[in-house]
This record gives sequence, structure tokens and C-alpha cells, in this order.
Amino acid sequence: MIRPECFPGTASSEPAFHLRLPDPAFPAPLLPALPSSPYPCYLVFVINNLSIINLRTNQNANIRAIQHYQFESIHPFYDGNGRTGRILNVLYLILHHQLELPIIFLSGYIIAHKGTYYRLLQEVRTKGSWEEWILFMLQATETTARQTIEQIKAIHQLFDEIQTKVKQDASKIYSKDLIEQLFIHPYTKIEYIASGLGMERKAASRYLKTLQEIGVLTLKQIGKENIYINESLYKLLKM
Repeated sequence: MIRPECFPGTASSEPAFHLRLPDPAFPAPLLPALPSSPYPCYLVFVINNLSIINLRTNQNANIRAIQHYQFESIHPFYDGNGRTGRILNVLYLILHHQLELPIIFLSGYIIAHKGTYYRLLQEVRTKGSWEEWILFMLQATETTARQTIEQIKAIHQLFDEIQTKVKQDASKIYSKDLIEQLFIHPYTKIEYIASGLGMERKAASRYLKTLQEIGVLTLKQIGKENIYINESLYKLLKM
């Protein structure tokens, strides 16, 4: 909860600030250094001054970058703060209707640019360098979003290819529901197919063996259990 002193000159319970969008037509200076007021006031100060950051983006993207910095600075847990902070980024996008499903994860980009990430976090604390930090987070989001779009396109294409192959090489067992099961469970087994398609284990076993024979699935034995792997999909998911 933000203390009343963060909103000087007002006795109202309503926040005494309005988020202003930057005007890209007018270049603006960097965000000034944070005031020496107690921590809960910092975020209010940043939001009040957000309009002087010259970014061609919307307010949700700016706030999300600031929100991530604040969470990582609080560091509320002994472990897992980075992962939790990145999950909160995705949930924020969903909350504000900018993403329908939690399919954009910034971990890959941040890990690949770990040195820059931690340097910019520190420079926000020590120099008030908000603009470079926000630009970094925007770049992380844009890059990850583009990669995710390409990954989804590749998965759609693979679905069509497997669908066509099963139709041609194993028409007796083909159904769209069967193909969907192979994408719901990249690692699958008899129980999953039997349950997903509502069939007996014997029939499910026959379906999986046929898919292995035509090269759609790869069999791997773990202990006494047979696991069938959609390796083409697995490789795409690792991108």
C-alpha cells in the first residue's frame, strides 16, 4: 500500500496523478533521478514523470518494465525471484488484454543478455537510467514475440505435414483427433491415446506402433514403459 505522503496536497483517497503518454513528436530529456523519499513513493514518482520518456509505445508496456524492476528490487523470495518476475510480466499482458494465452516468456532473451540485464537493473538504482532499462525490456518483449510467432507458424506447418503423412501412409488409423493428441502430448503413451480418443488400450497400442513405423513417432523405452516421442514437435518447442 502506498502511503498518503506520496500524494502531497491531497486528502482524497484517489491517487493524485494521471499517467501521461509521451509525445513522439517532441524529444524529451531522460527521467530525472529518483527523489530521496521513502521507497513506496518511488513508483508514484516514476509514473508521474513517465511522460518525459521519449518512447513510441503504450502505457502498459512502460508500466510493465517499471513493475519488473520494482519486483526484482524488492526481491521478496529467497529463490526464484527472476522466474516469478518474468511470469508476472506475462500475467500483466493477459490482465490488460494484450495477450490471450501465456505463451510469451522472456527468460530466453534475458538469459542470453544476462550481463546487460543486470547492468541496467543496477543503473536504474544508481543512476536513475530508466530509459535504457525500459527500452531493453521492450526489445526483449518484441524479440520474444516475433520468435514466438515464428515458432507457432512452424508448429502449424508441422501439424499439416504430419496430418498429410498419416492420411497417405496410414489412412486406416487417421483422424484429426489423433493428430491433435500427438501435439497435446509431445511425449505420449498408450494411456494418453486411449483416454484422449476414448478407445481400448489394444487399439491405442496399435495406433502408436503404426505411427512409429511410418516415422511420425520415435519409440523410447524407459524402464518397462514405452514412450512415443513426437521429435519434430519437441525440437520446435526447444527453439
